[in-house]
Amino acid sequence: MSLHAAAAVIAYRELGRELRAFGAPRSLRDRVRRAAWDSIRHTRFADGLALRFGSDPERPMIHARRSRTLAELARDNAVEGCIREAWSAALALWQAEYALAPIVREAMRDFAHDKMRHAQLAWDVHRWAIGRIEDSEVDVVDAASRKAIARILRAPVPFLTPATLRNVGLPAPKIARELAHAVLDGIAAEGPDMRVAVGS
Repeated sequence: MSLHAAAAVIAYRELGRELRAFGAPRSLRDRVRRAAWDSIRHTRFADGLALRFGSDPERPMIHARRSRTLAELARDNAVEGCIREAWSAALALWQAEYALAPIVREAMRDFAHDKMRHAQLAWDVHRWAIGRIEDSEVDVVDAASRKAIARILRAPVPFLTPATLRNVGLPAPKIARELAHAVLDGIAAEGPDMRVAVGS
C-alpha cells in the first residue's frame, strides 16, 4: 500500500500539469491537486502501518518520461482511475468492515471515502477527455480498460496468508472475485467509450 500511495502522489501531480497543458477546466485541476494531498496523507499512514507490522516502507522508482498525448492520458486515467480506484475503494470499504486490526478498520473508513472521491474524479476526467480524441483512440482506451478489468478478476487481492488477510480485512480470493465482478462487470458492459457510465 505504501508504494502505491507514494506512486499516486507522483501520478496526480503529473496529471495536474498535463490537464493544465490540455486546457482542462480549473475545477478538475483543483480536484486533482486535492487528490495528490490525499495521497500524501495515505503514504504517511501506510508507512506507519508497514513499520507497525515489521516491514520497511517502499518508494516508487521515478523515471523521466515524455509528456503523454491526450489519448494516452485518457487510457491511463481509465485504467488507473475509473477501474483500479473503483476497485481500491470497494476493497477499502470491505476492510473498514472486516479488518481484525482496529487501526486498519478506522483508517480504511477514511481511505475508502477518499478513494470513492478519486474514482469519481477519474470518471469526470474521462468524460472530459473521451470526447476530445479520435474514435480509433477511444478503441484503445476500451481495450486497455477491459484488460485491466480482466487482470483484477484473475487476481483481485494479493497473495497473503489467511491470517494476514483476516488481520487487514481483505476478503478471501473466492469472495474477492465475486466482489470484483459485482463492482466491475457494469463498467465492462458499458461499451467502447463508457460514455453511458459517465452520463455523456
